[in-house]
Amino acid sequence: MTNYIRISSGSLDPNHASTIATHFWNNVLLFPRDNAFSYIHDTSISHLTWCSIAARVFAICEVLASNKLEPGEHVASWLQNSIDWIALDFACQTLGLVHVAIDHRESESRVIDFVKFSQSRLLVSINSEPATPELLFEIPSNSLHTKVQNRLSCSILEIAHGQPPVCSKVSQLRMQASSVDPQKPAQMLFTSGTISKPKGVMLSHANLLSNALAKLKAAPQFVDDLRLNLLPFSHAYARTCELTTWVLSRSRLAIVVDWSELLLAAPLFQPTLLNLVPILARRAAESLSTDRGALGVKLRLLQVGGAALGEDLWRTLGGYSLPPLQGYGLTEASPVVCSNRAGGQRCSTVGPAVDGVELRLAADGELQVRGPGTMLGYWNDTAATEQILNDGWLSTGDLATIDEEGYVHIVGRKSIRIVLDSGYKVDPAQIEQKLQTDPLIQQAILVGDGRPFLAVMIYSNDCRCERELLRTVSTLLSDLPQYMRPRRIFVLPKPLSQTDDTLTAKGSPRRSIIMAAYRREIDELYSSKLPK
Repeated sequence: MTNYIRISSGSLDPNHASTIATHFWNNVLLFPRDNAFSYIHDTSISHLTWCSIAARVFAICEVLASNKLEPGEHVASWLQNSIDWIALDFACQTLGLVHVAIDHRESESRVIDFVKFSQSRLLVSINSEPATPELLFEIPSNSLHTKVQNRLSCSILEIAHGQPPVCSKVSQLRMQASSVDPQKPAQMLFTSGTISKPKGVMLSHANLLSNALAKLKAAPQFVDDLRLNLLPFSHAYARTCELTTWVLSRSRLAIVVDWSELLLAAPLFQPTLLNLVPILARRAAESLSTDRGALGVKLRLLQVGGAALGEDLWRTLGGYSLPPLQGYGLTEASPVVCSNRAGGQRCSTVGPAVDGVELRLAADGELQVRGPGTMLGYWNDTAATEQILNDGWLSTGDLATIDEEGYVHIVGRKSIRIVLDSGYKVDPAQIEQKLQTDPLIQQAILVGDGRPFLAVMIYSNDCRCERELLRTVSTLLSDLPQYMRPRRIFVLPKPLSQTDDTLTAKGSPRRSIIMAAYRREIDELYSSKLPK
């Protein structure tokens, strides 16, 4: 039988915990037997308590400490959402290490680039057996690729399943977590959509904690809530709005890996909370149209973010008594900037600023924000940091209006980036330049803003068919994540030029004019079947 430490609740004040890890250890000390994490085992639901999770965190802390990692050093992960991702994150925060979270869908070659770029001492990755994390110890950068392939070293799971006497160490671990400077970096997250130098967003403990607290004030969560998670923790939306709010609210969390698993799991778990991006919100509406209980019958709050949600879809979901609670943010703001309020959801607005965040509009209408969630900066990139951050004000790249009640309406984009309705952001210029290195492709223009995937318009002197050109595009971009690869193609009937005003005097594409000129063809790309 586990021996629990008896401790007076008066000796801990959760409201004054300065890091997420301190909140986690408070939960372990004060509510060790409470169920925190739920999962399906042999068709029935099983649970892990806060103390059970602490055992895994303790085990990883021991391994990290044995490798003589110092506070401030970087530990990278390349994992799907799991209890082990969570345990690694809490272990890093407890020890003052920076967790460099890499999307598990990234290719191995890009993971290598991320690890080198971030100067990570350690990589936690996946071996050939599903969902078994392993530790990759510090090695020279020139041998990194071989080491990633070999996946040597000890397994976290094997250690964690040994169930060390964690409860005798909890007070010590909480003290260690609370001694970490909240202004120091806690996490490095990568912005999506770039193929050149990565942008590593450095977020402090205070950034992450303050933003989650602000989100909870806008959309309260409770101990008896159950959150069903699908979105990746390696992105700021789920990192803050699902993982951190779960710890702060002491609710329960369950994880699924894809939409089909979510539909199987929802009737079992009966979630009360669900966060989606627009492309998944559309699937939710489709599922609800044939089965009103597809997402369970207890769902009380559906939050949608990451990209713009269409008014028709909002009203469709509202018709199922699930009016989406929309918000707005960016990784550099930890990420939540604005949020509708629970019980007062509005269509076509991302809501007012969350607690502690200031908003202003630049002369050109660009939304700028300032608040406790504003990032420390980009890793090793002072120039890029200064370009987006001025006197504490963060330039979002989005154009907005703010009504008399403080509600924000996003009306356009100052930058040329494409935002897919999956929430992924793509820098089109870099991909277009890469495509144009092929002699068969004279001009390339990416499209896909607000769409489920990328498509590309190409002008080519070659007479080959669309299918062959698409094959060429796929080959050129094979090293990129799937969301950065166009799935459909339209062959331009004539080249873009200054004559028809589709190019500037410098030869840059006038994207708004191009999109307007070929609007019908672009719409057909997304309504037609894939070319055969």
